[in-house]
Formats: sequence, structure tokens, C-alpha cells
Amino acid sequence: MEEAFDIARIRFDDKGLVPCIVQDYETKRVLTLAYMNRESLAITLEKGLTCFWSRSRKELWLKGETSGNYQHIVRMEADCDCDAILALVRKDGPACHRGTDSCFDASLVKTWPEMIDVYDANRKRTGRTVPRKQYFLKKGEYMLYVLAILEDAAGRILVTRRALDKKWAAGSWEIPGGGADAGEDSFTAVVREVSEETGLDISGMHQAPVYSYVNEDLARGDNYFVDIYHFRFPFTLKDVTLQKSEAIDVKLATIQEITEMNQQHAFLHYQRICKALKAEVS
Repeated sequence: MEEAFDIARIRFDDKGLVPCIVQDYETKRVLTLAYMNRESLAITLEKGLTCFWSRSRKELWLKGETSGNYQHIVRMEADCDCDAILALVRKDGPACHRGTDSCFDASLVKTWPEMIDVYDANRKRTGRTVPRKQYFLKKGEYMLYVLAILEDAAGRILVTRRALDKKWAAGSWEIPGGGADAGEDSFTAVVREVSEETGLDISGMHQAPVYSYVNEDLARGDNYFVDIYHFRFPFTLKDVTLQKSEAIDVKLATIQEITEMNQQHAFLHYQRICKALKAEVS
């Protein structure tokens, strides 16, 4: 059960400050890290706008008061020790004084490769993990993909359009899904992919895939197993938050409309989706 946010429980440091991580409520991107004292935290809670203590200027700093780029609080949380705060916000403009969307703008960054588990021909983990983009899967080596058919109460399926800068199938329509990360089982992977791509939470809908298949392309090292899930639950497009780096559009479509979309421009995994839906009723 959630408790009301109580300033008295916040543990300020010896300078009377507590760090506050500000995160975009819609995109989940971290916007900035700033500090609050007791007074600025009280103002934040009262106004529903982020207010900080400027350590350099030694004064209160209501974000947006000068620039107009206010940050409207949607939710605030304290960590387990109550010595750090997370503020989820909807912002009116850039978060950084330099005019960038976030203060974390990749000016100093190190990225680790995305790791995947290697499976054998019997779909058993081999115990090996490899970098997904740098490793060429050989004969008898496979990775795991998951796809999610998300059906609303009216029987329509959620479909998204791939970003135009994608190296493969840019601008094509598809259903949510992607590769399983190292250490993930199939269901954990589909929950994460759906959450990342659409913002929808299916973690409480545990079920088995309705259809699975295997692909082997030794020439390209493109060997994989695919699990297709079918989740039926009430949701609307207002509940969907697209991951902008992955998709540029979203809509709800009947299977007939998806068929028409496929006839106009190849709908990714169309035949497999049809087989999955047919497998459920056979």
C-alpha cells in the first residue's frame, strides 16, 4: 500500500540537501539530477512543480520560472533509505540550460554491447552469452525473439510503425517484440519489450506462447527461435507511450485491416501472426 509523501521522513545530508532525479514521465528518460532542501521540497509538493536549491547561487530555483520550461510533477517517490528522491514529470520544454532535452546528452558516454544467450538446436541454453550485434551465429547456435499480439476489448490488435532510421524494414508496420536479453526467459523478455515499446504492463498476465517457430539462415548467421504471445485485455491508445527511437506511429487494427496493410506494404511477420491466431482456434 502506498503512503503519502512525508517530508519528515526524508533524510537530508549534513548540508541540508537531498538529491532528486528528474525523469520524463512519458519517455522515462532521465532529465537531470539536482538537489532540494527542505524549503524547496515543500514548494515542490505545494505547487506541483520542481523546485531545487542551487548550490552555486545559494538560492531557491523554481525550474521554468525564467525560461518557461516548467516541470509538472506527476509522481514523487523516495528510495528505500529516504535519502534520494525520484520526480516523474511532464515538461514544458528542454530540461537543460543549454536547450537540450536532457542534461545527459551523451557528451561523455560508454555503451556496453547488448548481450544474448546462445541456444542449441534443442532450444536449451548453452551457458554462453555473446554480443548480439558483433557475433555471427553458427550452425546449431540460436538466439531467442518474442512477439506480442496485444488485443483490446473490441478485438483490435495494437500495431506500431518502425522508425525511419532503422537499418532493416524502416517505416514498416509490425507488432511489438524483439530479442531476449541474456538471462531472460521468454515471458520476461516479452514483458520488457511490450513495456519498453508501448508502456503497457502485461507482467500480471503470465501465459505460454500461442505459437513458436525457428528460423535458420546460416549465410547471414540469422538463426533464432521465436515465441508469439497473445494478450487480451482492455486498453486504449491513450494508455500507450511509444518509444520514439523504435516507433513513429501506432494504431489499433482488425486482422482484416492488417491484411490490407500487408497487401499495400509488407506487414512484418504477417504470415506468422496469421499462423499464431489460427493455432489458437485449431
